[in-house]
Amino acid sequence: MTPNDVKIVAENIDDFIEVPDGAERLRKAVLTLAVAGKLVTQNKDEGTAEDLYAEILAERSSSKKSAKEFSQVDSAEIPFDIPKTWKWVPFGSMFLDYGSGSTPSRANDEYYSVKGVNWYKSGELNDAVLPIEAVEKVSELALKECRLRIFKPKDFLIAMYGATAGRIAVSNSTGTTNQAVWSGTPVKSIDDRYLYYYILQSRQILIDKSSGAAQPNISGEKILAHSFALPPLGEQKRIVKKVEEVMKQLDELEAKKRERDETRTRLARSAMQSLGKGESKIAFDHLAELVQTPTDLKELEGALLTLAVSGKLVPQDKKDGTGEELYVQIHEEPSKAGDNSIERQKKDKDLVPISDDEIPFKISKSWKWVRLNEVSNINGGYAFKSQNFKDIGVRVIKISDFDEDGLKDNKIVRHKYDPTLSQFEINNENILLCMTGGTVGKSYFVKNISEKMVTNQRVATIKINHCLIPEYINYVILSPYIQKIISERKNSTNDNISMDDIKSFVIPLAPFAEQKRIVKKVEEVMKLVAQLREAFGEGKASGRGRPKK
Repeated sequence: MTPNDVKIVAENIDDFIEVPDGAERLRKAVLTLAVAGKLVTQNKDEGTAEDLYAEILAERSSSKKSAKEFSQVDSAEIPFDIPKTWKWVPFGSMFLDYGSGSTPSRANDEYYSVKGVNWYKSGELNDAVLPIEAVEKVSELALKECRLRIFKPKDFLIAMYGATAGRIAVSNSTGTTNQAVWSGTPVKSIDDRYLYYYILQSRQILIDKSSGAAQPNISGEKILAHSFALPPLGEQKRIVKKVEEVMKQLDELEAKKRERDETRTRLARSAMQSLGKGESKIAFDHLAELVQTPTDLKELEGALLTLAVSGKLVPQDKKDGTGEELYVQIHEEPSKAGDNSIERQKKDKDLVPISDDEIPFKISKSWKWVRLNEVSNINGGYAFKSQNFKDIGVRVIKISDFDEDGLKDNKIVRHKYDPTLSQFEINNENILLCMTGGTVGKSYFVKNISEKMVTNQRVATIKINHCLIPEYINYVILSPYIQKIISERKNSTNDNISMDDIKSFVIPLAPFAEQKRIVKKVEEVMKLVAQLREAFGEGKASGRGRPKK
C-alpha cells in the first residue's frame, strides 16, 4: 500500500467500513504499514536502529542465551522494504530469555494441583493478554522435576503447533506452558507494544515457513531466526501511538456500523410485520430502502420465514379451525404419502413427547407443535454400489445433484430399476434433504419430476401428508429455526445428521387454510426479494424458499 493509497483510505474510511470484513481488513492494512515504516514519518533526531541494536546487544550480554543461538537475517528472507534508519535483525535477539514448556507426566497426580501454578496450552492463547486463570495448573513439584519454563509478566507467548500455530498472547503474571508454546522475556530497550504488533502482523510469514505436512509446526529455531524490522525506539513509540489511535477509530466506526445494521434489520423486520398485518403497500414501498446489501437481503429472507412459521405473517381466522383439529384429521385419514394404519400405529408408538425445552418460540393459540414424522413419511435412500451404475435405467439422486434452485444435470448416474426400489422413489411435492457433507441441511422442494428417480442413502426424502400444504412444510424446513437445529445437531466430525434427527424436528402446525395464505404471502414477498437480488448484481435469485413453478 503506497502513501497515496493510505490517503485514499483515510479520506474514504466510512465507505471501506461498509465493505464485508472492511474493519478487519483495515486493521491488517494499518499493521502492515506500521511495521514497514509507512505509518509515521521518520525523525533524524531519534537516531538509527543500528545504534539501538548495539544497546540491545549490550543488554543481552548478561543473558544466558547467547546471540550465537540464532543466525543473522538472510537477505533472501527479507519480506519487505523498510526505511534506511531501520534494521533487519533476528527476532530472537529481542529476548533475554526464552524457551518452550512441557507436559508433566499424567501418571503422577502430584504434578497437578488446583491451587498450583497456571499451566497454559496453545488453545488458551487469545491474541491478547492471557486469561487470568489457566484451564489446568501444575504443582511446585512439577516445576522442580519437569522441564518447565516459568514466564514473567509482559513475557510473549507464541503457539507452535497444530491449528493454533501462530496464535500469540502477552502474560500479566507468572506461569508456565506445555511444549506447544514458546515464551520469551523481551529486552528492556524495545517498546513491547511495538513488538506485539509486529508479531501479530508477521506471524503468517512465520506459519508459511513452518514444517509439517498435516499441521503447521513452528520450531523454536524458526521463531528465533524470524526476520524482525527494528525501528529507532522513539519511532516505535510513535508507531504504537498512531496504531492505537487508528484502531480506536476503527472500533468506533465498526460499532456505529453495527448499530446502523441492527437498526436497519429492526426496520426491515418491522416492515415484515407490516406485511403480516396486511399493510403490503407500506412494506413494499420501504423494503427496497431498508435492504441495502446482500447481508440485509439474507436478513430479510430469514425474517420472512421466521414470521411465516410463527403465525405472524398473516392474520388468523377462527373459520380456519385449529392445528389440533388438523392433527386429528391427519391421524384418522389414510395418507397419499403411503401411510397405512399399521405404519401409522408404529410411528405413533415410536414418537417421543415434545418437551417444553424443545419449543423455540410462541405460536398462535390455534396452532399446534408436532414432530415432522407425525405429518409426513421420511426415509433415507438406498445404498447403491457405484460399480453397478449404468448408462440406462432409473436416475439416482445424490447430494451433489441438487440445491435450492433444483436438480443438476451434470454427472448423472443410473441404476437398473427393481421393484424393491419403489420405496426410494421421488414424487412431486417431496422435499429432498442433504444428510451428509459440507452442505448438510441443503434442501430442494420437488415440483416437476420429468422421469423416474430414486435417492441414495445420503439423501432424505420427506413426503408430506396430503392434509397439509407441502410448500408450507418446505418453508418450515428452510426457516432459520430448523436450519439452526440442523447446524447444532450435525456431527462435527462427519458433518451429518441422522434420520432420527430429521424425524424428530418440532414443526409448528397451522390450520390448512392459514397454511395456504402463508404460502401465498411468502411467494408474494419472494418476488420482491428476487428483484432486489438482481439489483445487487447477484443474477438469478437463489430460489431458496420458493418452490419451482
